[in-house]
Amino acid sequence: MNWTADKALRRPEDFQGFRIRTMTSDIAEEAYRAYGATTSQIPYSQVYSDLQLQKIDGQSNPVFAIEEIDFYEVQSTLTIARPAQFVSSVVSNLEWYNSLPDNQQHWLDNALRDVAEIAWETQEELNQRRLQSMREDARMSVVRLTDAGD
Repeated sequence: MNWTADKALRRPEDFQGFRIRTMTSDIAEEAYRAYGATTSQIPYSQVYSDLQLQKIDGQSNPVFAIEEIDFYEVQSTLTIARPAQFVSSVVSNLEWYNSLPDNQQHWLDNALRDVAEIAWETQEELNQRRLQSMREDARMSVVRLTDAGD
């Protein structure tokens, strides 16, 4: 995940009192709360105006979404903390999957593995292009977190 903020988030203590919009996920919300952030699951359509009006300090979204929805226009710093790719999820009922003949399970497993590889590569390329576009269009600083904390 990536998150943008008007202040650089470099250490866990930087989240103290930081008002962040998380995706609609109790797990994501709890993770930010563990760092001391104040979380909110406001509707996606409200994020831009809440950033602009400073009702929230930042938001957690993939790079492509930050660029596509123009969140970078109302924030000055993008913190990248070695984010996980965000592509999609395939969800099925285990009972349904187990009821498939072995050859169909095998086909489905292989197809998902092949598609996942292409999707990861495509998203990495897309994120790099979108990040470059944001850096060219805005006065935005980018902070890339490392294990060393620099």
